[in-house]
Amino acid sequence: MKNKNLQFLIFWIFLLIMAACSNANLEKELELKEREIELLKKELDLKNKQSQIDSLSINIQEKTNSQIENKTNKNIPEISEGRLAGKHNLTIQWIGWDKPGEIMFNFIGNDEYEVEGFQKGSKSEECSECYLKVKGRIIEINPKELRFTGKIESSIYYIQGGEPCIKEGTFSFLSTKNRKYWRCQNMEGCDGVTDYVDIYF
Repeated sequence: MKNKNLQFLIFWIFLLIMAACSNANLEKELELKEREIELLKKELDLKNKQSQIDSLSINIQEKTNSQIENKTNKNIPEISEGRLAGKHNLTIQWIGWDKPGEIMFNFIGNDEYEVEGFQKGSKSEECSECYLKVKGRIIEINPKELRFTGKIESSIYYIQGGEPCIKEGTFSFLSTKNRKYWRCQNMEGCDGVTDYVDIYF
């Protein structure tokens, strides 16, 4: 009888020990889960903060780019159909910028113009027989760039003895550094000189 009671007691003690161990394991698991949840919350919080920072950085960059673009384009007119039609000043530096000639833009559609222009030296000056002639077609690529196809002819008495210097083909005229004129990018003149042929806004 005593042996049976002892066995019964040992069995219950074993069950209690097992329950205690099981509870301890459960508590440890719960504690680990709680820590894992805390870490996940922190990670999510960091991601949200990073997302806000990224969004703020993008907004700042967009505003900065917009301000730069507005400043850059401040002096450049918007492109619109046929807006360049009419007379524009025309110069080559050998004759002078202070006495410009004129070039006529005749609109023919699709941002394209037939153009013809002339600048002549003053009768009272040594370069009285000097001249610049421009004839061809121009397409407005954008407010800063014109594409000219045709003939540019100049005669300056001290360049190749006054014989006409002729350039034919397709050339770009660009406006750079907010200048209010387009300059021909084919600047190679005759006798190794550099020509500045400019059309003004």
